[in-house]
Amino acid sequence: MLGGGADKSHLRVVRWPLRLLGMAESKSSLLAERLRILRAQKHLSQAEVAEQIDVSQTTYGSYERGATEPSASQVGMLACLYGVTSDYILGIVEFPHSLPTDGWIEDPETHKAMAIPRNARVYTSREYQKVMEAILRKKAR
Repeated sequence: MLGGGADKSHLRVVRWPLRLLGMAESKSSLLAERLRILRAQKHLSQAEVAEQIDVSQTTYGSYERGATEPSASQVGMLACLYGVTSDYILGIVEFPHSLPTDGWIEDPETHKAMAIPRNARVYTSREYQKVMEAILRKKAR
C-alpha cells in the first residue's frame, strides 16, 4: 500500500472536468480556442503552423474555427510544436505541461500508483456512486 499505513482501498480520486457536468464549452470549441491561444503565444501565423504539420492553411484554419478536428498524429505534432501535452490540446487536462500532484494513492482495482491532482477530492465509493448518478441524470435531460 502506498502513502502510509491507512487502508485506502475504498477511496477513489476524482477530478471532474467541467464540460462533463455541462458547465463548459464543447470539446471542439475548447480545442479550437487552445489552438488559437497557443499559436498566438508562439507568434506564428496559421500558414507557418500548417506547414509544420503538413496541412493547408485552410485546413489548419478550420481547426481553429472548430469546424474540423486534427488527426491524432497532427495533435501530436501540434503538441511538440507548442511544447504542451496532447491531452492539454484536446481539453482532457487543464494543465499544459503535466498534472501537478499532491501525492500518490494506490488504485484499488489495478494496484498501480495514481497521482492525486491538486484540489482533487477523494470520494468514498458511495459518494462516487452518487456523483455519477447525478451526472447521468443531468446528461439524460
